[in-house]
Amino acid sequence: MFPCRPALRTRIACLLVLLGLGLTASPVFAQSPEEIVEDARRAAGTNDNREAARLFEQAIGLAPGRRGEWLVEYADQLAYSGRPAEAVPLYRERLADQALDQDTRRRIEKSLAFALL
Repeated sequence: MFPCRPALRTRIACLLVLLGLGLTASPVFAQSPEEIVEDARRAAGTNDNREAARLFEQAIGLAPGRRGEWLVEYADQLAYSGRPAEAVPLYRERLADQALDQDTRRRIEKSLAFALL
């Protein structure tokens, strides 16, 4: 009867398929703070310092109890990414820890001096 009916049905079917592609549930993979730190270290290893700093910040936000453990690496990545002024207070925070061994303290002091240049 209506010759345009099959074409209309085809268009509607195509539209529904296209809309359906956007409605499928995509899997969400939550990463642990440790996995995020590993990603940050990989980014740092390829000199993607901004991404490494972002990932360290994210990991510290998810696991604030491990802040001291990752703080120097985070500060290093801030300094290397052109944000040394943001790294300075983080280095100083870590240096305030009296439990630091002498070698670690010297390394942080050198990093702090570099950030203050």
